Amino acid sequence: MQGNSEEKFDHALIGKDIQALADLSNSYNVLENMSVVPITKSAMIMLATVTIAPVLPLVLTIMPLDDWIKMFTGVLF
Repeated sequence: MQGNSEEKFDHALIGKDIQALADLSNSYNVLENMSVVPITKSAMIMLATVTIAPVLPLVLTIMPLDDWIKMFTGVLF
């Protein structure tokens, strides 16, 4: 008799409301993937690239690329 009631209970959990369980799982996954700060490292790199790209031609007209290379190699070595 007890096996029959457990079988009904298992069937009730799985059978009728499978969509609610899927929605609950999706909600949990969304919360699990959230971060405290909504800015990622890749977003910061993209922002820096998009900000620097339009300014680069202007900088290269003020100071030639050869001078930039000499300056950076002097700093590194």
